[in-house]
Amino acid sequence: AAPDVSQPVHYKQAVPVGPANEGAAKGALGALRSALSIYYGDTEGHYPAKLSDLTVGGKYLSKIPKIQVSKHAETDAVTIITGVTDAASLKAKLKDTGGWAYVADPKSPMVGTIIVDCTHSDSRGNQWPDY
Repeated sequence: AAPDVSQPVHYKQAVPVGPANEGAAKGALGALRSALSIYYGDTEGHYPAKLSDLTVGGKYLSKIPKIQVSKHAETDAVTIITGVTDAASLKAKLKDTGGWAYVADPKSPMVGTIIVDCTHSDSRGNQWPDY
């Protein structure tokens, strides 16, 4: 029997990511960093406890942007990272979700840092956490 093609097929697995997706992910990272910087200035030196605080009232962001990076499905998931002191310790705590990794620990010198939570490289060979 022929497959039923009358209904759309929804795939949830990761698909190959091209330069357009990578550019969109890097743009979304820049937007998040900009929103964090403005929030920091507005709150006189405090970063939000969670990224979703940036969406309250839509002042900084209307929503957390979704991204799709190497070997991952599209997501807007945020992993909260604590107990890091430098970039190496941050990279060691990545969960490789393909979403966002946000340092929300006010005791960390890296508080307010947002990176892509992916241990893979982009099409140019650069690791995602290095952006």
